[in-house]
Amino acid sequence: MYNHVFGISLYMPNKAFYQNVKQWEVWKEITDNGVAISFGTSEHILRFKSTGDISDKAECIHKFEAVTYEEAASIYNLRMGYGPYKPHGEPVLCPNHCGSYYYPESSGECPYCGVLD
Repeated sequence: MYNHVFGISLYMPNKAFYQNVKQWEVWKEITDNGVAISFGTSEHILRFKSTGDISDKAECIHKFEAVTYEEAASIYNLRMGYGPYKPHGEPVLCPNHCGSYYYPESSGECPYCGVLD
């Protein structure tokens, strides 16, 4: 499916792409030693809270959606004022020929195909 925005033809990914979207959260806690920041998928944050790695005193300061860790880290850096995120390694075309780039030396996750081996 193609969508035309401002005279530009954009390819719109299939339904499977939208199923790969994950919820990400950033939590902040002020401790005796300073400020503790936790960043991860909502699933990981829930696990950290259940084990006590994130205390009940922490507050969620950002919540957003992203497909890959690289996308999430980019949003995280922008919202935290850290500057652009630079993934490890160089981007390469997905070997599944979906047309997307991914970072095999970083998350190894293609936005369309998921984690690649």
